[in-house]
Formats: sequence, structure tokens, C-alpha cells
Amino acid sequence: MTYKVGIVGTGAIGWRIIKEMDEHKDFEVAGFAKSSTGGRFKQLVSKYPFYVSKNINMEKYSFDDMLIRLKSRKADFDKNNPSGHLIDLLLEVDIIFDATPGKMGIKNKLLYEHEILNQKREEIGLKPLKVIYQGGESPEVAESSFIANPCYDKVSNESLNQRVVSCNTTGMGRPLYSLLQNKNIPDIDRAYNTLVRRSIDPSSKKGSFIDAFKAEANSHHGHDLNTIYPNLKIGTTAFAVPMSHFHGHSLTVLFKDNIESEDVEELLRKDSRIAVINPPGLFSGDLFEISRQFWNQDSFVVAAQVKKMCDFDDSLEILLAVPQESIVIPETIDCANALLTNKSKKQSMDTTNDLLEIPVIKQQLEYELTP
Repeated sequence: MTYKVGIVGTGAIGWRIIKEMDEHKDFEVAGFAKSSTGGRFKQLVSKYPFYVSKNINMEKYSFDDMLIRLKSRKADFDKNNPSGHLIDLLLEVDIIFDATPGKMGIKNKLLYEHEILNQKREEIGLKPLKVIYQGGESPEVAESSFIANPCYDKVSNESLNQRVVSCNTTGMGRPLYSLLQNKNIPDIDRAYNTLVRRSIDPSSKKGSFIDAFKAEANSHHGHDLNTIYPNLKIGTTAFAVPMSHFHGHSLTVLFKDNIESEDVEELLRKDSRIAVINPPGLFSGDLFEISRQFWNQDSFVVAAQVKKMCDFDDSLEILLAVPQESIVIPETIDCANALLTNKSKKQSMDTTNDLLEIPVIKQQLEYELTP
């Protein structure tokens, strides 16, 4: 069965979702919705149906008001031959990927779940609309938060929505899954993570830091990770620095007994979406250059280097490089599979990995960055 998908928002995440959904045999891109002609609009509208959206507070306006405003807004885009407005798209698809800027998804949720919309869907033979939100939204936007490995089997076809967590939370969540679920290594006592975040996306025109950094103690990332691992004791500090590609992490894990770095390396290497590397020093420029050379800048995997914390026998430092523009794309595809299909977790992750050529990426990174 082929499922129809719609994408609302075409920023760094949205246009990548469109691209990968277009190549996925189980999904068909019915169209994308956008409120402006900026960004990648011209590139996308030449290939995919376009629907007009409008930022609106559904708590203030009725469904009919929304319909009127969208129809009025549509007239502004007639020269671009829109296929309709957002509500038309919502009455055509099985699932919506909401990739709008943070805090807009929670407003759109009022429309996606509106009683009149779902009555109309039922009248034309469609099931209730499924929605995937992104990590810029608060956890309350969806039934639960999602990273493929720890969460896939908790999602059923009865679920209506999920929130794929942010790039940084995904970057921390992947290696921690391997450590938390393996019984051959000591239990984790607690973890602490320092993030060095890129201050701005490469395509942003908003400006960035030039000679400054921004720091935040007890940042939201640790609290967000607790939506995936509620029993994990973890704290995070975040720095934003003048760069645009990759986030850097220093994840310190304290175990309840002695631990060997080689055991953790072996464990992480088994994760299909972690590249275990061992360069003299982790340099994000190397990762970006390899990604640009082989995969047009998207690598999807988190690169990890495992080191002992001084001479402490019960702790390790795991340095992580997180490709912020692409790391959540495989999780988003798996999330759609979990909501719509009967694929097992392994079937979904294997299919997604093959679609994105992740096994080749992982192998190449490990080869290039391990002496």
C-alpha cells in the first residue's frame, strides 16, 4: 500500500523530507504547504503540488474563518498555480509532516485535530489525520517523543501523532540507547553532556555571532532526553558558537562499576546510525568535508569517539559530532512507518538506512577517520 504524505514547511528539515519521501516506494508526496515563496519554493513548486498555508491562531478563529482566510490568501499565489490551500491538502493525505519553525506546530495542531476537518475526512473515506512534529515543539504537542531505536515498538497504528526530537536530543539518544539496553556492561549511574551548538543554520540570513559565545546551564536538552529515557539522570549545558555546520557534544557517562572504552566502542559500532571514529582530535571540518565530498553534505549518522575520563575507571567521555540538518531525517521516516505500516522496527530501519545509503556513509566515515 502507498500512503499519501503532505509536508507543511520547507526549511532545512522539510525539503529533505520531501526529497526522501519522493524516493520511498511506500509513500507518495501529495504536495507541500507554504506561506511564502521564499527559500526553496521555486525548486519545489516545479516538481510537487503546492498548497497555500497561513499562520493563524485557531484558538481565536473558527474553522470557517480559516477556510475564508486561506481562500483569500490563495488569490495572492494564483500566478504560481497553487493546487489549493492547506485544508485541501489535509483532505487528501494520510499523514502530515509538520516541519514549520518551532512553536508553530502547536498552533497548527488545532487545525489538524479540528472536529470539522476530521468529519470531512470521514465523509470522503479517510482515516483520522496522522501528524509528525519536529523537536522545536514542546513535548506536549504529541502523544509521545520519538527516536527510532528506543521508541519504535511503543508506537502503534492507533497513534495519531508523534514528535521526532531535535537533532541534539537525537545525537545524545542514539549512543545512550546502546548503553542503556545492553546487559553486558555496567548500569549507568548518571550522565552529563556539554553541547557546543552551531549558532545558526547555513541558509539563514538572520545573522550570527562573530566574536562571542552564548552559554546556558541546565539547558532544555537534558529535560527533552528524559521524554525518551525518563529514568536517566542527565544534565546538560549548552554553548552556541560561531559556526553553521555540526553540533559538538562531550557526553560524560558515569557507570555503577568499572568500564572499558573498548567495550563501549564495540557496542556503539553495532548501531547502524553511529560511526565510531578515532582521530587524534575530533574536528568537525573533517566530517563536513567528507560529507560534502561523498553525499552532498548530508550524512545522517552521529560520529562518536570514546575516551577514558582521565584515569577514572567508572566513567567515559564520548565525543559526538551531530549533523544538525540531516540526523532526524531517518528517525522521521521510521516514525511514519511506525504510525502507518505494519513493518517491524528492524524492517523499517533497514529500509530507511538503505534508502539514505547510511551503511555506506557509516563505513566511509569510520574508514576515513580511524588511523
